[in-house]
Amino acid sequence: MTVERIFTVATPRPTPYVRLYSFADWEANYPRDPVPGTQMDAELNAVQLSLTDTQNRLAQIQNDDGSLANGSVGNDQLDPDVLAIVSGGWNPRGVWVAGTAYAARDAVNAQGILWVAVKNHTASSNFTLDQQNGDWMFVMQPVAAPSIPVNPIPGVAAANVQDVLANLAARVTALEAAP
Repeated sequence: MTVERIFTVATPRPTPYVRLYSFADWEANYPRDPVPGTQMDAELNAVQLSLTDTQNRLAQIQNDDGSLANGSVGNDQLDPDVLAIVSGGWNPRGVWVAGTAYAARDAVNAQGILWVAVKNHTASSNFTLDQQNGDWMFVMQPVAAPSIPVNPIPGVAAANVQDVLANLAARVTALEAAP
């Protein structure tokens, strides 16, 4: 079962489940009588309300695949050290090189991914070890413009982002050259 996104704005905290009736007490006091249906329905309705509220709140922060929903994490949720690293600008250092001294906020390309150093350190002989040691924070995996497909655009002959950019550049050049 997947939980669909029902709310697009924050909802109140989920209704807490509070036991309404003690069926153990009922059975102790009335061992031969059936469980009272009205109380059973009320108890199950309270459980359903609490569970539904909780699922709705979960749907606001988690996608069906288990990843965090866009916009569900803000600056207030970030560790202050992480926030300082991502908000203070980076020092591009090119490709990661073993044995190199890196400072916090140095940005490197390793394994086709952009990483930023979270602390001062000297690179080991293996980037994966440094990454597992907590020296690097994943930033993004760049995607080359020619590999990003685009939907057909009227009047623009292009199959990918790079072609669109080239087509637009040619049009700008032609407009600038026009009298």
